[in-house]
Amino acid sequence: MRVIVSPIVRIKIKDFYQAAMTNHPLLSEETVMRKMNRMLDCLEILAITQGFKKAQYNRQWIVNGWRELIVEDFHFAFDVVKTPDGERVVIVRDVVHSLLYR
Repeated sequence: MRVIVSPIVRIKIKDFYQAAMTNHPLLSEETVMRKMNRMLDCLEILAITQGFKKAQYNRQWIVNGWRELIVEDFHFAFDVVKTPDGERVVIVRDVVHSLLYR
């Protein structure tokens, strides 16, 4: 299966790390980029693994029936959809850091 990361997910991660670099001046942009790339690369596991638990706390995620994966203290919401030609695709829909997860 293909994994598609929604643009809002990338924006939220970038915003989180921008705030982190502001609050922690010793945190370099290079370190942040490595962390972001490593984390987004880890999402590729969704292409081959099934059976992740359904979201339990975030109301929007529950209502939408999304599942959840935790990578490096970030909670990722995703679902599997079929394209018009029958291909199954994983779409990562949202993300929240565990410190902000409700």
